[in-house]
Amino acid sequence: MDLLMKQGAQLAPKNTGEATAIFRAQVIGPLLTRVFVSHGDLASAIRGLTRVHHRPPGSSTSRTYSEATIERWYYRFKKRGLAGITPRRRSDTGHARELTDAQRELLIAIRREHPTTSAALILRTLELDGRLAKNAVSLSTLRRLYGAHGLDRITLRVAGGGRVRLRWEADRVDALWHSDVCHGPAMKIDGRSVPLRIHALLDDTAATSSRSSRRRASARSRCSRCS
Repeated sequence: MDLLMKQGAQLAPKNTGEATAIFRAQVIGPLLTRVFVSHGDLASAIRGLTRVHHRPPGSSTSRTYSEATIERWYYRFKKRGLAGITPRRRSDTGHARELTDAQRELLIAIRREHPTTSAALILRTLELDGRLAKNAVSLSTLRRLYGAHGLDRITLRVAGGGRVRLRWEADRVDALWHSDVCHGPAMKIDGRSVPLRIHALLDDTAATSSRSSRRRASARSRCSRCS
């Protein structure tokens, strides 16, 4: 038993970077044992892995990874082994990029309250409100925080079955409408030449045209005259 415990201690990761590399190797493990006859087969296998949830070292929640991330880990491992997927030491380590407990609690609480809002928008809003000092927290640090807690938008979207709100989108249906007019060729109605105008209304969030608006626009287009 003592020998087994000693050997287990020797096999355990020596540091956080090595633990992360081993975890990444486990994520791409199903790819490493297969032989792919075409890039399409590899891409299909990678897409399948994007739906699998994994729990990173030190995290209490699981998350998924994008096709780009899995593909990058795969090729780096094939080229350099574990060394290729071991995280590199950040050049700005020790330069006020670490979060305080208060900042961490605030940022996590905001994300849980607004799960579809982008990290960039959250950070900018908190800085404008004076709740965070400008440049006190970097965007990359905030994204790593959300990723480690399973609060990145991709994971939240998959878990909730919903869609992600982009920073330029309205936050609810009927909050913002876009309109446009298209001038078409003239139409002959009762022997008269009538100009054709097509009016379109589009809801920013729903991204679908209102049927009633299309009917009203169509009626107006048939009756509109050039001013």
